[in-house]
This record gives sequence, structure tokens and C-alpha cells, in this order.
Amino acid sequence: MRLEVLHNRYGSPSVDGRLDQIIVIDCLDVRTSEIDVNAMLEEATIMEMTLAEAPDGLIRLDLLPNVGLDIRLTCKEVVIVDMRPYVREVS
Repeated sequence: MRLEVLHNRYGSPSVDGRLDQIIVIDCLDVRTSEIDVNAMLEEATIMEMTLAEAPDGLIRLDLLPNVGLDIRLTCKEVVIVDMRPYVREVS
């Protein structure tokens, strides 16, 4: 499973002009998952993301948003595959 997280998407813009970052994370060899696709909301903000050691050498990922989608899964490996700047859209 691949996650693309737009860091600080709804937070205050950086005062020193630094660009925000998109972090791309791959969860490899997923063994279990709890994902409610019907709860996906575009305006959801990730409030907390936890990676923890699980039994049998697995990794547990728990993604808690402010509303909507909640993802829980266990996988064998978590890899950050890309990190690149992005410019926020002005609304």
C-alpha cells in the first residue's frame, strides 16, 4: 500500500518561505488491514500516525484523522520512497 502524505497541508504557511513536503510511504507485504474506503474524505487531516512493533517481526501502522478515514494495518516493512516539495493551492 502506498500513502502520499502532504505534510502541513492545512497548517499555517511557513514564515521563512520553506515549501511543504509530500512524503511517500510504502507499506510492503501487508498482512492485515482495516480500511473503510467509504469513510475517505478529501478534507481529512492526519492528526496522528503511529508505527509500532508487532508480533512476528511485523510493523503496525495506525493512521488517525480528524474525521473520516481511519487506517490500521500490519505489514512486514515500511519504506519512505520519496520526499518532495509542493506548493499549496490558493483557494
